[in-house]
Amino acid sequence: MKTVLFKVALQKYKNTVSILKKGFEQERYRIEQLCRSELSNKPTHKITSVDIAEYRDLRLSEINPRTKKALSPASVRLELSLLSSVFDICRIEWGYCEGNPVTNVRKPKPSPGRERRLTAREEKLILRYAYSHKNKDLYAIVVFALETAMRQGEILNLKWEHLNLKSRIAHLPETKNGSKRDVPLSIAARDVVISMGVKSKGRVFGYTKFGIKSTWRFMLQKLGIEDLHFHDLRHEAISRLFEKGTLEMMEIAAISGHKSLSMLKRYTHLKAQKLVSKLEGNKNKGRQVIIAESHEF
Repeated sequence: MKTVLFKVALQKYKNTVSILKKGFEQERYRIEQLCRSELSNKPTHKITSVDIAEYRDLRLSEINPRTKKALSPASVRLELSLLSSVFDICRIEWGYCEGNPVTNVRKPKPSPGRERRLTAREEKLILRYAYSHKNKDLYAIVVFALETAMRQGEILNLKWEHLNLKSRIAHLPETKNGSKRDVPLSIAARDVVISMGVKSKGRVFGYTKFGIKSTWRFMLQKLGIEDLHFHDLRHEAISRLFEKGTLEMMEIAAISGHKSLSMLKRYTHLKAQKLVSKLEGNKNKGRQVIIAESHEF
């Protein structure tokens, strides 16, 4: 059994395994956090499930420096998942340990799905601000996000050569879940892209992920809008697809790129007011008129 400090194993994992993943930046950040922990100075083969449980409890008690709130259970679950992957590689491929101490450690309970919906007032304020912004890409990106339900990364990486404006299809050769997909474009989505000036190749939008993040944060502060993430536009778009009532769940999954229908349900927080009229189809129309008339007397 090789005696290797865990921080050495973490760095080796980052340089040989993490670097090959699409989510390398996020995983690199988590590895840096782990390298600052007490676990990092222990020999890999001597780390026990007790050590992992203590690390879990310590992280759950810490405050996120950005949000000033307790670290979310979801964040800790991701760190434990990474730890488990590191120990598996250390055990199977590198011979640094004989077991995986993360296996029997209880994971924090998953947080409930985010239920933030964009209000009509917020949408109006954001679109007005984005339309008058010096970078015209901002307005186009917001409209495109609400019309297509595409992820931020998919929008920013979209290329002209993957757009068929005649058939209104956006081809995504690479997505978060590793599968390519074609996204149908609404007329509004197509028109906002055309308004930017059609090109033969290259990225459609000029923003980087850091640029849109900074612009989005500044815009919300300026408009006085709280707790709205850019990703919430995707939530909103998917929910609106359901509220249209013309698409089946599998069709919406094909648009959004969700492989798991249970995960898709977490994104759909339908407004009850828009569902009332669908409870009994058109049978209730007459009754609604009578009720409305009775209130006049």
